[in-house]
Amino acid sequence: MKPVVLMKGSRKLPSPLVNFMIIGAQKCGTTALARYLAEHPSVCMAWGKEVHLFDSLAPVGFAPQRLDRFYHGYFEHYRGEPIVGEATPSYLYFPEAIAGLHHYNPRLKLIVLLRDPLERALSAYAMERNRGRESWPVDPALCLEPVRRLAASVFRGSRTAHRTTFSYVDRSRYRRQLDTLGSYFPKEQILLLHAEALGRRYEETLRSVYAFLGISVPSPLPPPRRVRQTERKYRPSSLTLAWLRWVLRKERRWLRERFPNRSD
Repeated sequence: MKPVVLMKGSRKLPSPLVNFMIIGAQKCGTTALARYLAEHPSVCMAWGKEVHLFDSLAPVGFAPQRLDRFYHGYFEHYRGEPIVGEATPSYLYFPEAIAGLHHYNPRLKLIVLLRDPLERALSAYAMERNRGRESWPVDPALCLEPVRRLAASVFRGSRTAHRTTFSYVDRSRYRRQLDTLGSYFPKEQILLLHAEALGRRYEETLRSVYAFLGISVPSPLPPPRRVRQTERKYRPSSLTLAWLRWVLRKERRWLRERFPNRSD
């Protein structure tokens, strides 16, 4: 029998509370998938989608029960659903976050969505511009990313500042991140999806997600949602695009080989 923790009087919650997560990649359709799953009667998704527990703390030193106490406020609406999850797409990027996830619950089921690495980098830049956290034009912001990340690590003094800021291209290096993930979790607990499938083959994709989580296929399926695309007003010059294609060529080739049946 699983241990339980108490919350608000007599209400009991399983521990570990969270048994699946959508962990990345950023700007790859994680919001759309989280919303699809939130509509399933057997799934309880964290309030607000992104919790950022494992990329903001060093949770390996905390007992799982203590981490569950942190989670409680995000699951006030929990009503006994067998599948409990959250979606923080930055977890995939941080090795220490992956280690923390394994420490918290080594039986976690993890979903990872990927898209063209170049388009993902451009979409991440557009997001930061729209949020007001990026002021540089797109060409120097992308081409000088390594220098900017180094400066952030030196002058901000944070252990993650150089990776949370100006990491547009670096976050598109999927293979390194997936190698780290695979060193902690067996492949049976990891579901890789191409983000485009959520838009073009969303029924087939949702059925594969439901099967992975061990839950029934609802009837009817939730209506299709729009998966956001890169904003064209932030497209870089042809020279910068050529540079990005060269820098990310191996990642793009790997992705095409991993999803050979994807229609462009």
